[in-house]
Amino acid sequence: MWFFLSTAIFAAGLTIFQIAFLSHLFPPFNDLQLPIAVIGYSVIKNRPLTAAVWALVAGVLLDLHGLFGFGAEIALLFSVFLIMRVAFSRFLTNTSAAAAFLLTGVGTLAHFAGLLAIDGLRVLSGGVPYAISPDPEPWFQLIRAVAANGVLVVAALALSGFARRRLHKAFLSGGSAIVRV
Repeated sequence: MWFFLSTAIFAAGLTIFQIAFLSHLFPPFNDLQLPIAVIGYSVIKNRPLTAAVWALVAGVLLDLHGLFGFGAEIALLFSVFLIMRVAFSRFLTNTSAAAAFLLTGVGTLAHFAGLLAIDGLRVLSGGVPYAISPDPEPWFQLIRAVAANGVLVVAALALSGFARRRLHKAFLSGGSAIVRV
């Protein structure tokens, strides 16, 4: 119970931080998609429950903020989670930096493709397009988002590996430490 609550609060805080602060900065910071990066990190660390909670909480908050109707971001983030999980288990079976970067890039591309599909359905039903544009800027923004999210996940993996190696002697796994006096 505490796991779900603490993960949901952390997911809500970082998603609100992205919506309120990061989206107003200059590139590449405004191109970061923290929910996709955390979902990618969770898939690589084999924590599917964390990724699912993130997809749900971040999807709800992004739906409340977004223009695509309620449920669109929830469905997109869950589909990104499933695509990343299948890609990692079937194709990218190691946790190297290149695999992490590629996995996050696949998730970012899947999210963008989903947004384009939803926007295309809106245009076909007579709505105003939000993501579809003849301007090349969204494509440059997508390239920057793939790079920024990939670098963020690789940096998080490197930082967690460094912390695990550095603190290994302080926090032994299994609690089998023998104290000698």
